[in-house]
Amino acid sequence: MSKNSKVKGKSNDETQIPDVLSEIRQLRLDISDMKEKNTEISLLRQEVQELRDQISILSDSLADKHLQFVTKLEQADLQIATLKYSVTQLQQQLSAQEQHSMRNELEIIGVIGVPESDTENLTNIVLTASQIIGVQLQETDLDDVTRAGPKRPKHLPLNRANEHKPRPIIVKLLRRQKRDEIIKAAKSRRNLTSENLVSGAVQKLYVNERLSKENRMLFREARLRATAHNFRFCWIRNGAIYVRENENKPGIRISSADDLDQKVGPSAPPST
Repeated sequence: MSKNSKVKGKSNDETQIPDVLSEIRQLRLDISDMKEKNTEISLLRQEVQELRDQISILSDSLADKHLQFVTKLEQADLQIATLKYSVTQLQQQLSAQEQHSMRNELEIIGVIGVPESDTENLTNIVLTASQIIGVQLQETDLDDVTRAGPKRPKHLPLNRANEHKPRPIIVKLLRRQKRDEIIKAAKSRRNLTSENLVSGAVQKLYVNERLSKENRMLFREARLRATAHNFRFCWIRNGAIYVRENENKPGIRISSADDLDQKVGPSAPPST
């Protein structure tokens, strides 16, 4: 029985060997498969690293391009600001030159305008008006007397009724001193009316320095701003616009819309 037991035990061991060998082979296969997977993982890691390197290079390139773009925008903004400033300066110079060319000119206007007629004699109107305000004016003192702008059509649509308003009378004198004398007398006496000068309803007439179109628009806006911000005085002297808050404050020269914003106040918002 002892002998048989040994034989039988040996037989059991021998039957287990194939299983063990099978497990070993399977283990080898698993190890081989793991090695392959490790290799794949290593390759994947390498690819990921290469991708990271490429992204880093691309990111640096984009950062450089963004910096270049921002720099160009800043340069463009600076150039635009410089050009705007240059244009503003040129516009102011042209306006100053235009105003300077009118240094010997004045205009006569009325509340509803000085009536026009095809037979009017503007020279006689100006000479008579000068006598009324106490200024001795001769025809030889005059360089030219005309109406401002082209003659307006007599028949206009009702929605353009404002264009029916008569054109101002423009007087160009040979000497600036005589022009200043007439303006000063007209402002101090304030007795000039359309009576005995032109036909139509009697109205108050005003004698002012002649302004360029740009200065005329600026003066109109200056008067509106002065009223809105309680400035008591707004006037023209030698083609320049001035405002003054009250008698105790100095006069402020206005050369542009920016001056109005900074020295007087913002314009009133449009009514709704």
